[in-house]
Order: sequence, then C-alpha cells, then structure tokens
Amino acid sequence: MRQALGGNRGTLLMGVVAAGLMFAGAGLQGAAAQDAVSIGTTESAGNTYLVDGNGMPLYTFDFDTRMSGDTAAVSKCSGPCAAIWVPLVGAAQAGDGVDAGMIGSFDREDGGTQVLYNGWPLYVGQPQSGSGQNPRAGWYLIQPNGERLRITG
Repeated sequence: MRQALGGNRGTLLMGVVAAGLMFAGAGLQGAAAQDAVSIGTTESAGNTYLVDGNGMPLYTFDFDTRMSGDTAAVSKCSGPCAAIWVPLVGAAQAGDGVDAGMIGSFDREDGGTQVLYNGWPLYVGQPQSGSGQNPRAGWYLIQPNGERLRITG
C-alpha cells in the first residue's frame, strides 16, 4: 500500500501549502488596507478634474456602459486594457470639491468593486499626452460636476 503524502515529499507539500496560505492571507490583508480610496480634484490649464488620492487623474471610457436608472454599469476595459487603464477599486471617499452623491460602485465581471462617478466607471490611467486624455480611443478626464472633460487642440 502506498502513502499519499509520505516521507519528505509530504512534508514539502505541506510546507508549500502553508506558505501559499500565508501569502494569500497577506494579500487579502493588503487588499483590505487599500479598500478606502479618496477622490479629489486638481486644476490644470484652467480645467478642473478628478484625481485619486495619489494625485493621478481619473478617466472614463466611452465604450463602458454608464449606470443610469435601470441600466447597470458595465466596464469594457479588462485584461491588457486594465493593465494600462487601471480600474479604480475600493470604497471611495469624497474629498474637497467632490460631490459625494455622485460616487457609487459596481461589481466588475473580473472581480473587485469599481468606483463610479455620475454613473461612469473610473480608471487611473497612464497619461499619453499633455492633457492625459486619448479622445480617439475614448478616454476622457471627468469633472467634479460629473461631465467628461473634452479638451480640444
């Protein structure tokens, strides 16, 4: 009769499982510590728009579905897209100049609770130009009044 977890292999396997559980627990604790996200405002070139707690601009995506009435929010940015335009996830808190009544959230299909502003899913992007926007691809900054900022020129 053969032992399923015998000798050193069993000890090694148990150690790997224990280490994996420790890392998983540490990851969950780290995620919990990052659950609260703040939303503030900044001004540049006469335009005021939303930023995260680190001062990074927040964006909306034209191809997303905006939450409104009976229409649920849907993010169309996942996988490689979400690696560049990172979904803002967690429980959002309104900073100065931000309307707390416009903040909401929804559950993403790929996991996590993404923050909404005026019904639009929010993303922290990697600026590609002076304004940080990429209108041809559908990415826009969002203003404190909930409207998307369309900078021309």
